[in-house]
Amino acid sequence: MRLTALVLVVGLAFGTVHAQVGSCASLDAPFSSEVHEFARAVIEGMHAENRPDQVREYVHLQGWPTATRGNWEFQYPPSWTLRDSGMLHGWVSDAREASHLLFVIQDTAQGNPTIEDLLYGVLNATIGPHTPCDRVTFAASDATQRWYLAGAQGDVGMVHAYVFRWIDARFGPMIASLKLDVQSRGVYTAYGYVLTSAPEAELGATVREAFGPMAATFRGSLGGSDRDDKPKKKGDGEDEEDDDDD
Repeated sequence: MRLTALVLVVGLAFGTVHAQVGSCASLDAPFSSEVHEFARAVIEGMHAENRPDQVREYVHLQGWPTATRGNWEFQYPPSWTLRDSGMLHGWVSDAREASHLLFVIQDTAQGNPTIEDLLYGVLNATIGPHTPCDRVTFAASDATQRWYLAGAQGDVGMVHAYVFRWIDARFGPMIASLKLDVQSRGVYTAYGYVLTSAPEAELGATVREAFGPMAATFRGSLGGSDRDDKPKKKGDGEDEEDDDDD
């Protein structure tokens, strides 16, 4: 399934899929210390990214493929697949299509939806078609304002982070993180987001072996200034992939 389909399948939103009581009951299980640690790291990372003095070193991983389009670039594990990419989005997942990293630098919604409307719009359009449940369970959430937009009107420049459990129809309990960035308000609302998701039983390994390294290689910006402190490094001969949009 390509990103264009994944993002636009809103007809399979929460509330239109009949919940399977047995599997969805696991949404309410206690969160492990590993999930709480992941949530802490996500929220601390969000705040660190938005400090005015934050400068991030760019990491290059030998032997990892590079995905690049427009003004963004990152590397992903050799066993993963670049599912889709465009000037404003990228999507990679493991071979089973169980664990995913998906980012959209900018999308728009008509009018001025609330942050809750934007949140559930993203969830409906991404995990919605893949879950039998009509809800998720939040482990943590927080928000901060981008440093260069301090004092902006309303919630413009606010970045919201969420960590939550959802149930995948194939893989069972999943842990996801979502960072949602409100970029502008007006006739349309512009926003961007980054979503990661992995089977809950594999969360620690996936963060160590995939999500963490991928984040360290990312160059670009979701609505903001790229403040990496090293010049852009070239690929040293590893493969580059550059999917064209259909």
